[in-house]
Formats: sequence, C-alpha cells, structure tokens
Amino acid sequence: MKKIIAISLVSLFGASAFAGGDARPYPDLYVTKSCPQEYNGYWGFGAGWNYDGNKFKNNLYDITNNYSSKYSATDHNSTGVGRFFLAYNFYNERGYSLAIESGAYTSGNKTKKIKMTTYSTGVSNVALDVSAKRKPAYYLAFKPKFDATTWWANITLGGAATAFQLQSKVYLDVDNVNQVSLDKLDNIYKDGFVTYGWMVGLGAGIWLSPSWALSLDYDYINWANKSAKILKNYSSRVITQYTETGIKEGSFSHFVTLNFKNNFSWFFG
Repeated sequence: MKKIIAISLVSLFGASAFAGGDARPYPDLYVTKSCPQEYNGYWGFGAGWNYDGNKFKNNLYDITNNYSSKYSATDHNSTGVGRFFLAYNFYNERGYSLAIESGAYTSGNKTKKIKMTTYSTGVSNVALDVSAKRKPAYYLAFKPKFDATTWWANITLGGAATAFQLQSKVYLDVDNVNQVSLDKLDNIYKDGFVTYGWMVGLGAGIWLSPSWALSLDYDYINWANKSAKILKNYSSRVITQYTETGIKEGSFSHFVTLNFKNNFSWFFG
C-alpha cells in the first residue's frame, strides 16, 4: 500500500509540474476542469537593449619611491542584449502568483575613458586610458504577479552577479590626451573580478496560446563596489609597485527585453 501511495504522489507531482498551459487563462488538458493547476514551471528567451554605466578606478602606488596616482572616471555605453530564463511559478485562487526565476543577460559593450592624471610627486604628464566591460549577468529573483484572463503584470526583486574586465594603459610624457600614442605607452594592466548587485524590475505579458506567451520586461541592476590588485614589481620578496583597479558604487545596468515564454510544453500547444 505504501508503494502505491508513493507512486501516486510522484505521478501527481510530475503531471502538475510539467503539464503544458496555464490553467487560468486556458484549460489544462492534464487535470480536470474543476481542479486548476496550482504550480508549474516555465522557461523563455528574449532580446532587447542594454545600457551600462560604469564608474571605474585605477590607482597606482609606488611604495619604494613613495608616490601614487588616484584615477577615477565614469562612462556609459549601450548595446543589444540577449536573455534566457527558467522559473517555477506558484499560484493561488485569487489571481495572484509568485515565480522564482533564474536567468542571464549577455555581455555589455566596453566603456572607455582617457584622461590626464597627476602623481603625488607633482608629475602631471601622465595619461590613463581605462576601459571596463561587463560580462554576462546572472540573476535569481522573486516575481510576484497578477494574473488576468489573457494577460499578467509582475514586479521583480532579486540579486545578480557578473564579472568585469578592466584594462588600463599608462602613457608617459604627454601634455594632453591628444598626444596619446603607441610610442608613449609605458604599461598595460589587465584585471578581472566578480561583483554582485541588487535587482528590481517591472514586466507585463499576454498569452498567445495555451503554452506560449509574449512579455515585455524592464530590469535594473545596481553593482556593488569591487577592487582587485595587480602586483607589478618585487625586490627581495617585497612588493615595490602595484595597481588597484575596480568599479565604484554607482555602476549600474538597465535591461529592456521582449521575451517568449513557454510553460514547459516545449514546442507543442
């Protein structure tokens, strides 16, 4: 008897979790008409627009000669973006639901800024060319939803992670950024690191069939401070010079995407 009960429970769970279609806007062929589906999974993909704002820093320190240069800059860039997501949706009888969704956005464009900097010793004929690029952003979010007959609206609250790649080119003996050239290049520093952020967003969608829906989503991610060190010179096992790179508080990403959503009925229905 215990085996029969266990098999029955597993079968019911499997049918409800992977059945195609949303019971509220459309009938579910896998359950009776009087028992609406209470939860299901969904997946989707989309494309749209991304706008990144990066506040980056590049601080140079020479411990032996006791000088430093503190550099910071802000730059913005936009590009097309792709998206993929996978989720599990819990319903209730009042037309509201809660989805737990994980997903990813593709990389952003490289942002870049060239500016003059001054060493603490008073030397001012130095230019820095610093660029930053956001790699794919991964997120996990809660999405409270209001489900109407053929459409829905939701908000998004969650967290995200990404990696940034920074590159810094140091040019010496230049009086302004227009004099930056290959023969003035002194050093190139490259660094990469992972950072995290909080995420908020809004979305709305409409059902195209019992299995497929179209949604428009906006998400905002605010990235946390992050620093990493590049060690350049050693002398008798003592660090003599290093560079500290990173992004500063205020770095952010905007995403607007048009998405197709499927309720685990794959390409049927």
